[in-house]
Amino acid sequence: SLLPALTHVAGDLSIATSSAGSSGAVLNALQTVGGSVLVDSLRSMNYAVLNGLASVMGDLTLHRVYAPGPALTSLTAVGGTLAVTNSQVSGLPAGLTLGGATLSMGGLHLIGSYFNAPPFPAATSIGPAGDITITDNAELCQSSVDAFVSAQQVAGWMGALSVSNNTGTCPP
Repeated sequence: SLLPALTHVAGDLSIATSSAGSSGAVLNALQTVGGSVLVDSLRSMNYAVLNGLASVMGDLTLHRVYAPGPALTSLTAVGGTLAVTNSQVSGLPAGLTLGGATLSMGGLHLIGSYFNAPPFPAATSIGPAGDITITDNAELCQSSVDAFVSAQQVAGWMGALSVSNNTGTCPP
């Protein structure tokens, strides 16, 4: 276990490994971060990694991270951009979600992942001026991306959009 009693970080937080997995609890009691969070090269982000994290005031970046099941299930707010970049594992489980039952974020970058659908709960909202970038996702169906973006637009989102090269097979 890593820092099992820590509940708040006032500034930025970085969790980086050399592509190792997590076999124990990692910052599981952490609830709030006043700055940005970077999780880099955590090959297996299981249920005991940042399980209590509810809010990040800055950006939250998951880079080269694989989650075998629902992850960050307590997360309800990211003040900055939630970025999921360069997943290196294909065949993620269907229906995988990132975030709690409701999730608000300032912006979204989903780049180079292997999700087969946007991995966010139905009650996800992106700030009206935040940007959405969903590019280079090999298993992501473009029509599911379009539906996600459309739902954000209906909810009042008007930020910059960059969507391209999402080449997954769409269900019939």
